[in-house]
Amino acid sequence: MKKEDSKTEKPCTIQNVSGSVFLQVGMKVKVKNNTKDYLFNAGKEKTITKELPKFGKSRAFGLDGDDGIWCIEDFEYCVNYPHLSMR
Repeated sequence: MKKEDSKTEKPCTIQNVSGSVFLQVGMKVKVKNNTKDYLFNAGKEKTITKELPKFGKSRAFGLDGDDGIWCIEDFEYCVNYPHLSMR
């Protein structure tokens, strides 16, 4: 008699993620890697420390406690949720 192999199925590790994340204070973002526009901050990870009033039609933030104004368009992605679009 031939003994059957017991096979266990492994859970799928591939995830299809769609949707968006609403940026909030405490989340980390990566600044676009563009030295022409962002000089010394290009490609760096920064933490959102303050939500500012809208800058034109864009959401605006303070990063790492500095006095600069950063818009959502200045970021490549949210480090906490890299596969989601930012809003």
